Amino acid sequence: MKLMRLRGQSLARVTNTFTQHNLAAPEKRLSSKVNRIGIAERFSDVSVQQAVRSDLALAEHLDDQLRGVESYLVAHAKIDDPQTFARLQTVRGSVRSWRCSMRSTTSADSLPSSSSCRTAGW
Repeated sequence: MKLMRLRGQSLARVTNTFTQHNLAAPEKRLSSKVNRIGIAERFSDVSVQQAVRSDLALAEHLDDQLRGVESYLVAHAKIDDPQTFARLQTVRGSVRSWRCSMRSTTSADSLPSSSSCRTAGW
């Protein structure tokens, strides 16, 4: 999904900003909201802090949007194809596997491949 790509780009910009300013990269992945706390304050320049806060706010907003889309899809998958959805629940990773399989069956140019789902922590 384009939303997922935008989220990844905004988090990558934050990580790249650390490199550009010769600072140590964050110890933990920024994909988790808890790990984003206090990131902007590591920079001394106020302009850089504002840019990082902006990227983190965008990522947080996209997290919320993606959560809504995911819950909608899961709810409708239960209704539209309950047998397939029930089988997917028995697979380790259940809904995560389903999300990645949905990405790989949708427009390939706008969504990450199933292999990127594995590397992205899905």
